[in-house]
Amino acid sequence: MTEDTGSHRGDNQRRGISKGPIIAVVAIVVVIALVVGWFKLRDAIDDRNNAAAESCVEGNTTLDVTADPDLAAQIKVLADRYNATEPVVRDHCVSVAVNSRPTQAVQTSLAATAPWDAAALGPQPALWIPQSTRAVSQIPANIVDGDPRSIAFSQVVLAMPTALAIALRSGNIGWQDLPRVQTDPNSLAALGLPTWGSLRMAMPTAPDSDSTLIAAEAVGAAAAGSRFGPLSEDPVRAGQAVGAISALAGAAPKIPTAADAFAAILAPPDAAIAPAHAVATTEQRLATLSNDVLTGYAPSGSTVVVDFPATLLSGPWVDETQNLAATMFVDYLVQWEQMKVLQEAGFQVGDVEQSLQPAPAQVLDRVAELVANPMLGTTTTALLDVSTSMSTRLQSVVDTLKSYVAAASEQSSFGIWTYSRDLDVNKPYKIDARTEPLVPERKKVVDTALNDVRASTSATDQAYPTLVDAYTAAVAGYVPGRTNSIVLITDGPEDDSALTGQQLLDAIAAATDPARPIRVDVVVLGDGSAGQTLQSLTDRTGGSFTRIPPADLGPTLTTVLGN
Repeated sequence: MTEDTGSHRGDNQRRGISKGPIIAVVAIVVVIALVVGWFKLRDAIDDRNNAAAESCVEGNTTLDVTADPDLAAQIKVLADRYNATEPVVRDHCVSVAVNSRPTQAVQTSLAATAPWDAAALGPQPALWIPQSTRAVSQIPANIVDGDPRSIAFSQVVLAMPTALAIALRSGNIGWQDLPRVQTDPNSLAALGLPTWGSLRMAMPTAPDSDSTLIAAEAVGAAAAGSRFGPLSEDPVRAGQAVGAISALAGAAPKIPTAADAFAAILAPPDAAIAPAHAVATTEQRLATLSNDVLTGYAPSGSTVVVDFPATLLSGPWVDETQNLAATMFVDYLVQWEQMKVLQEAGFQVGDVEQSLQPAPAQVLDRVAELVANPMLGTTTTALLDVSTSMSTRLQSVVDTLKSYVAAASEQSSFGIWTYSRDLDVNKPYKIDARTEPLVPERKKVVDTALNDVRASTSATDQAYPTLVDAYTAAVAGYVPGRTNSIVLITDGPEDDSALTGQQLLDAIAAATDPARPIRVDVVVLGDGSAGQTLQSLTDRTGGSFTRIPPADLGPTLTTVLGN
């Protein structure tokens, strides 16, 4: 071989190393370093943010909470526990402050247009926990933020001596029975308590007595046949609910506060304080009394509860931070660990069985009116025109009168006279049913009499002499403590008697007894003319003059009869 073609490379020569892998490794290392650096930078930023938050760069803020006295102590315990977690909301350190005030006092102030009275009620709250959803419905909707959230509940019961509770339980006394047991002097004797007379259930209305109105609502709903409610407006304007609530309140011992009622129930029979047998309260409040004398009796029928709704308020005194803080505090309250505190204090938590649904605000206002100023029944004599012009309207009037009688309370009295001309020998009227208390047997008599009402063949009538005789009879049969009235129902009197309008007014004036006031109401159907005389008569007797279009006959006539 030649030197050029047969020799090999020398051993001291080496192959070159590729730069590609080295560059890849370096790139990976750089990427890892960047990622690690990014995470460290992010953590540092988070740490700085957390440090800024924990230092509350926006300062401190107080969440004012007003709670009903029944659970304010427990809410204060939970607020202290919550404050210990050092809550921060929108870079504010939040501190929850709990203020105890009666539900009724706060409700009245929130519903008023007057400025908040901080001296009496404490700071205006961003979160309000009243005793019941009923209170929330009675304040303006525009200051309630979202739906209230119940945090606990307690059943409304009647606090009473154990012996009485046993007797009522044996008789299965329900909400609808309480007015009768309250007014019947022999009611408790029939239940095995011969010396007790009737039930003396106090109905205080001071700010510590929210359960009174809830119990009255339950009685009204039961009387109206609405077991689980809600109680509607018609029954508390006229009908059995009016009579039931009024009978209960009218016979109640005059005791202003719940505390006084408890003292009266526990007082010995010869004590100077007014005696009482029972008062509405909650199971939880009754349990705090710690005595062996009183028992809570839940009347049969619907379960009635108060539900302590946590209610966020919205107004110029609540900023976004407080609103969010209130929301977070409510979320904290409904956690099981916190609810156990309420449960240990005698409240119930979790789901409530089907209970009486709260009535609308206007109905609750009417219930409060009836408790404060009971309508102790009415004594009414209806004078019904049966002349031929009434023929097409007569059945509708009769049907309305029958419905009114069926719904009226036993504390009311009612009678019906029909009139035109010569209906009874030489009298222009006939007494179809005398004015007597509407006990069940009497209601049947009146219903039968109304079924027999027929139009006469006379085109004219003698309303004036009928009014004079009916007014004289009403004065003689006056029932104290009630509204005593005569209701004249006509499509426009066509009086052809010898009595002039002025003579009618003079005769009524002569029969008037200031100690026995009789109101005369006149109801004119359709567009018939009644003349000035009857309008003057209603003015002089404190009555009403009402013209009713055919479509409004039922409700309007019922209202006149029931007021």
